[in-house]
Amino acid sequence: MDAGANDGGDGMSESKSDALTPRPSSDRPAIGNGAAVGVGSLPHRDAAAAAAFSIGEFDIATVPSLPRLSPAEAMVAQAVVGLPGVSLGQYGSIAVDPAHVADAAPITTDLDHDSFAGLRGFLDLATKVNLDGDPVKWQFVGPVTLGVTLQRAGLRPDAAFALAGRAVRAHLLDVAGAITEVLPRSHQLVLLDEPLLGSLMTPEFPIPPDEAIDLMSSAMAVVSSVGTVGIHCCRPADVATMLASGPGVISVPASAELVEWAGY
Repeated sequence: MDAGANDGGDGMSESKSDALTPRPSSDRPAIGNGAAVGVGSLPHRDAAAAAAFSIGEFDIATVPSLPRLSPAEAMVAQAVVGLPGVSLGQYGSIAVDPAHVADAAPITTDLDHDSFAGLRGFLDLATKVNLDGDPVKWQFVGPVTLGVTLQRAGLRPDAAFALAGRAVRAHLLDVAGAITEVLPRSHQLVLLDEPLLGSLMTPEFPIPPDEAIDLMSSAMAVVSSVGTVGIHCCRPADVATMLASGPGVISVPASAELVEWAGY
């Protein structure tokens, strides 16, 4: 279910924030039985209101992404904060200085940055409503999509995808750790958001499918201990490649074309 429709929505969810009452764990469907989750960003400009909507309206509470609150909360922008040699502009643009992209430079995840306001709001409300023990879902840009973005910004393909893999793994570990610290009993559903995976089989794609599989598999492996890890792609994509990377779940558009995408 895509919760990112541009239909306004702030007023409705702000009113729900005041009246939010957490449902007992037994009332929330377990992961895997058709439970509704959020996919994509929300239109909110208030992190507390977004958290109230995400916890109160989905069967599986979903950490919100809020690019209208800050451009730094956009999918790729969130991942480049703290990357050596990569800077984020005021409105979410990305600039790369290849001379300062160092393989050994540490990658930091500043959870106090504007990039993670939605996460902070979610965890704050999750504590107040005693969400611990209920499943939670969150997503982060995948290494294939981030690598393509860095390559388009000026890095050589080998440097772009190497940095993307390191960055996504580091950020996944830190976000998963922050959620585990607040919700130690909650099963986490983690999805790599890979919209550019839909172009993987085109001749001009900068890496072959086997490298994409390795990148996604390595990223999922670092957080496999916290719950169920998978891949989301909002576009037609090669499903066989997605499955080859070893996800616990995949999220793809449900349409008649899915049979063709799947290669069967």
